[in-house]
Amino acid sequence: MFKSQRFTKLIIAIIFATALLTACGQAAAPPATKSAQQTTAVQTTAATTAAAPATTTTIAAETSAPIVLGYSTWNGGQIQKDEEAWFEQYMIDNPNVKINTQFITTGDYWTVINTLIAAGECPDMFFTSTPLTEPLWENGLVYDLYPLYKDIGIDMFEEFVDTTLDVTPGKNVIALTHGLTTIIIYYNLELFDELGVEYPPRDPMNPWTWDDFVQTAKLLTRDMKGNTPDDPGFDPNNIKSYGTLLPTFWYQDLLQSNNASFLHLDENRRATGLALTEPNGRHVLESLNNLIFVDRVAPSIAFAKSLPSTVAMFQNKQVGMVFSGAWLYSEFYVEGIDVGLAPPPMFQKRASLSWGSAYSISTQTKHLKEAFALYSTFLDPEKNPDLNKNMLPSKKSMYQPGAIELWMDALGDFFNEDYRRVVPPMVLNGFMGEWLTTRDYTPIVGQVIFPILDTYWLGEADLDTVCKEIEAATKDFFK
Repeated sequence: MFKSQRFTKLIIAIIFATALLTACGQAAAPPATKSAQQTTAVQTTAATTAAAPATTTTIAAETSAPIVLGYSTWNGGQIQKDEEAWFEQYMIDNPNVKINTQFITTGDYWTVINTLIAAGECPDMFFTSTPLTEPLWENGLVYDLYPLYKDIGIDMFEEFVDTTLDVTPGKNVIALTHGLTTIIIYYNLELFDELGVEYPPRDPMNPWTWDDFVQTAKLLTRDMKGNTPDDPGFDPNNIKSYGTLLPTFWYQDLLQSNNASFLHLDENRRATGLALTEPNGRHVLESLNNLIFVDRVAPSIAFAKSLPSTVAMFQNKQVGMVFSGAWLYSEFYVEGIDVGLAPPPMFQKRASLSWGSAYSISTQTKHLKEAFALYSTFLDPEKNPDLNKNMLPSKKSMYQPGAIELWMDALGDFFNEDYRRVVPPMVLNGFMGEWLTTRDYTPIVGQVIFPILDTYWLGEADLDTVCKEIEAATKDFFK
């Protein structure tokens, strides 16, 4: 739910910030004027980028005082540590540049960013999230990246995987992802082996079915006496290990695999109608809810909040499988846990998500040349492989036969066999989730649908009641 709250804060703050900037006479140049500014500002970037070393792009010093660039993100944990180390090296290689980094907690991120925008002090490069970047673009607050890259000889549509680009209906590229990630099934090798359960299939182009997933989850769910949910005397109130945990946000790929979605969209990414309560969507919702109340392979939502982290649950052999992002893999690696990875189950067809939280360049930057040099180096998977190990590469060329294996080999023993087999094909053949492609996602799905669905996940309302309530609560959005 925190994502939808964050989205709401941004939209409100954007309106406020734009009005304030205009009133103060400090509003950024409108989109129509940005191309000329960009061309002038980065004319000398091509030469420096072409001569760049393998790790960073060196900028020729033009002044004795360092040029200060700002960077903001909501990344934390191991990713934050990797980023801090990379920026330190960049400043060593480019002594005329000083980078001020801000690692802001997720819940406060957009409040801080919009306060900085209102003050005319937006970080030069900052973490954003489609479709929130589009309102920033419409208010003249971020650059079109396409001409910046074109000036250094790169056509972004040819260079990068489609799902790495945040593209407006007018074909402006307003953000680029750091890399690509997806939602996968992590499975507990120790628990599978201990209980003699067969590993999930790991062919990402031919995933297992939902029914097979549920059956495996039952074999992994054991009460304190070793009974499974199918055994007589099973005690659901005294569980030693759960088969899985209910994903209450990360199930867009499951909807897609059943030819379902939250909303129907027009060509401008605006919602035109409700899709979730149609038969295919209802089937997915019911199947998820059954994990708790019928199949008895997952803890209740309320009880799950008291459980330790996913990594700790794997260490304690408290759970067999979880739906989570590929980014979680680094946490298992740091803890020395050999974890299995498999594609999520499907209903009618395979479907995998592919996306990454993106970065934009602020039009409030006072040093566009240096900001773009930092930006284009930071987001180049060939120039920061250690940083990008948390995500898969953004460049199409790196998925050619043999290329992705070489990239992974360069990171030593980081990627295990399952990761190498499962994740790259999923991100390369994936789709962007609705929370990234729908302009109306926040007010409709985040603020209306999710709170109503919470009553279903908690067992407080049945599916028919919930669907009727969703239909009544969202009908005015589609007039």
